[in-house]
Amino acid sequence: MQLDPLPEQVRVTIFMEGFRTGIARTEVFRVHPSTFKEAVDTALNAEFNFNAARYGTHGHAQRTFDGANPMDLSHAEEEARDLLAVEQQRNVRKYYMCGSTRHLRPQCPLRKPRQSRPSRNPPPNPKVGTERENGNS
Repeated sequence: MQLDPLPEQVRVTIFMEGFRTGIARTEVFRVHPSTFKEAVDTALNAEFNFNAARYGTHGHAQRTFDGANPMDLSHAEEEARDLLAVEQQRNVRKYYMCGSTRHLRPQCPLRKPRQSRPSRNPPPNPKVGTERENGNS
């Protein structure tokens, strides 16, 4: 028993519903073809016209093949070096007095030695000549 083929209008509808969003779908839905062949031709023509407008009259991206060319990585390597330098610079703390990164503040050769200053809170003065020491008891 042989199955009856799908009616032409059903085939066109199924074809139209199978499209992804794009220029071909838009064009086929705009034209609303009555036959399957007309729907396919409309979709192919829309894709060709879109690609021709985008890439030139040939309908595909222009490519020149001169054989295998190695990729130029010099720019990427330079960027990697720059990023590494910036990252290392963030981790380095420069001492503001001399700008060196080789020592901390207490060991800076340009730093003047600190002289001891009298403390702000002097020790309490002992009472001079208490009664017991004077013998006035």
